[in-house]
Amino acid sequence: MTALAAGDDRFGRPPARLTAPGLVLRPWGAPDLPTMVALFDEATVALRTPLPSPFTLATAQARLVAAEQPDRLLWAVTRDGREPLGEVLLTSSGEIGYVLGARHRGQGLAAGAVALLRDHAHTDLKRPVLRLRIEAANAQSAAVARRAGFRLTRPAAEEVNNKGRRYALDVWEHVQA
Repeated sequence: MTALAAGDDRFGRPPARLTAPGLVLRPWGAPDLPTMVALFDEATVALRTPLPSPFTLATAQARLVAAEQPDRLLWAVTRDGREPLGEVLLTSSGEIGYVLGARHRGQGLAAGAVALLRDHAHTDLKRPVLRLRIEAANAQSAAVARRAGFRLTRPAAEEVNNKGRRYALDVWEHVQA
């Protein structure tokens, strides 16, 4: 993959897959839409993410279109390249986001997916600083950030209003060594 010029928001041609033992990140496809709905149309996803709620088939189709935008990489998290278990994304500004379906949480998949994407962003995309914005009260996501090597840099740095709920976001960073 080609390095990006300063200020360039495009990622270039992303790899077809990123892999680590027991983990494969791959692009979403049209056959995944019903699974995407099943994963993301649930209470914790509605509470903890900016994803629309309810998350419908039309929402999933729009997410698939968004995955093609040049300012982001958006992949399904899988164990073997087949069934999606969640999603991980990277924006051109260096922000990483992730979400897993309820029955796939607590298995190390989120930390593994974030770490795999982190390494790709640093090494292949030449992004020296990566950030996670995590709700201050979300201990599970803070644990994912720590396991993926991120450090809390700005507690309660930003207040957001999402779906009628106001809360503070901590900023976690990983700086390329």
